[in-house]
Amino acid sequence: MPKLTRTHKLGPIVPQPSNSPFNFPRRLPQWHSDVEEGACGEKIHLFLEEGLRRSDGKFEPFPVPSVPKPPPGTSQKKGQIKQAQPEPSYFEEPKDPAGWEQFNKWILGHGLSKIPPTDFDNLLSDLANLVRKYNACLYRLRRLHFYKHSDNKAGDSFPPPGPSEDPKETIDPVGDPAGFDWKVKVAQHDWTVATQNLDQFIDRKPDKSYGGLAITSADMIEVNGYIVSMRIIANPAEPTQPTTEGTVRIREVGGSSSSHISISSAFSSSSP
Repeated sequence: MPKLTRTHKLGPIVPQPSNSPFNFPRRLPQWHSDVEEGACGEKIHLFLEEGLRRSDGKFEPFPVPSVPKPPPGTSQKKGQIKQAQPEPSYFEEPKDPAGWEQFNKWILGHGLSKIPPTDFDNLLSDLANLVRKYNACLYRLRRLHFYKHSDNKAGDSFPPPGPSEDPKETIDPVGDPAGFDWKVKVAQHDWTVATQNLDQFIDRKPDKSYGGLAITSADMIEVNGYIVSMRIIANPAEPTQPTTEGTVRIREVGGSSSSHISISSAFSSSSP
């Protein structure tokens, strides 16, 4: 786990309503630009560093909204000079639907490559599964919270069950308070396990699995707190000395892997 960092970016932490079966304090939804508080209470504006892929000693810039350049034309005859292809169109929004989808891949990324799988693909696949469980456990917890603390009555709108929950399950905090409190207890346990598993995977020390890759940057894109896509950078690491702590040295040149993928079936499992 990273060390505690002071920031004004997140919303405040407040307690649960009185007589609530939920034990966790609540982080209220909010967003502010990221600043640090100085010694005298002044706001210190920060430079937001970016995670970039480095290959063969050179950094690759972060992809921006763009439409790819047109495909190459017909092949030229021998001896003729091929015409230079136009560069991609950056930042200019396309008018056709297909171009719009391509233009916005910088937000949600692309699908995970399955053929042929590499060590990095396998790492991304396993991380995506942990993200799905994170989302599903959070949804389960929020759904129970809605049933308990909203003012909605029978016939009003309630969150539907997640894809891995039984639609016929009865949730009745008034008619069955003991059963409801047990559901809350289980949901809070599952949420704790899901968050711990996700954190530990991101912070894991490199070993023989995944070809020795270690995650050096994890950028999770969230909507209402649910992770909808992720941009991951991983580097191969190797031991410097055979120590008990497993000290590693990141290779400065060659071989970082980077991918931005969307999370399909984002709520597929509510149990870790």
